[in-house]
Amino acid sequence: MRAGHIHLAGIGTWRPATAHIRPPGAFARPGTAPAAGPGAISGSWTATGHDSAARSSRADHDDTTVRPGPEAAVHAARTALTRAGLPYERFGALLHGSTLPAGPAHLSVPHYVLHRTLGRAVTAAELRQGQLSLLSALGLCAHLLRAPGGKDAVLITGSDPAAPVPDIRGDLDARDDPHAPATAPGAPTGHALVVSRLGGFARVLSVAENCDPGHYDLRIPPGTGWAALRARTEDQVLAEAGLARGDLAATLSGASGAGDLVPALEELCATGRAAPGDRLLLTAATPGLEAGAAVLEITAALP
Repeated sequence: MRAGHIHLAGIGTWRPATAHIRPPGAFARPGTAPAAGPGAISGSWTATGHDSAARSSRADHDDTTVRPGPEAAVHAARTALTRAGLPYERFGALLHGSTLPAGPAHLSVPHYVLHRTLGRAVTAAELRQGQLSLLSALGLCAHLLRAPGGKDAVLITGSDPAAPVPDIRGDLDARDDPHAPATAPGAPTGHALVVSRLGGFARVLSVAENCDPGHYDLRIPPGTGWAALRARTEDQVLAEAGLARGDLAATLSGASGAGDLVPALEELCATGRAAPGDRLLLTAATPGLEAGAAVLEITAALP
């Protein structure tokens, strides 16, 4: 689906500073060997005063020891919202992605994050799509922000609880099996994106998902059919964006958690390795069998 009307206006990630975790998003320029995922993102964050909880006695309470996943998402969202700089009344929804349950059974994580960030009476929904959560949310944003008379922005958040993370080196093609043994320690992480039709630092040129439910069979070996479905989805979004693979400056591959693409993207933009004019391919797949991809064009320096 062509989606040039939506932009990424803000981005943020959070993890405990003591966690030794490597976001597995891969970065590779054409003609070079895929590199290991970029280094971990700092866990620092700054409260901006926009948080709805600032109007209560729990304004600056860090609840990561009690609700590590949801609070990680809250911290990441505050960074993304600060970078976007949009009035909160412009937001029409919050979409939260996850891989595993991130809190007590009675806790609605998306509504918890909504309360601690936007604090507005808007729709908050969870997409438990694993590593495809971010791309699924982007696809929904393309529809939500197209509606005439609708709101101008959507906050995408996500969190993964303490869990092993695969040590991915290079593109997912190098190991087309998301169920492979984990080798790196994990820690609660959070990520967030502000998607807007008012502009931002990157334009979403196209986004798509493809599903092959015939592979949802426990007798089929893990990884079977992943590469083909993912390649077909990537070709689709590139064609819709009017680009060839040689036009890409980078490819980021989701491999384990709901938000491993976000720290990789933030790292590239924050360090200037992805500069205005660069086109990036984001790609991921999840059991089901389903694959997603999106093409971004960097249009400005990261706020």
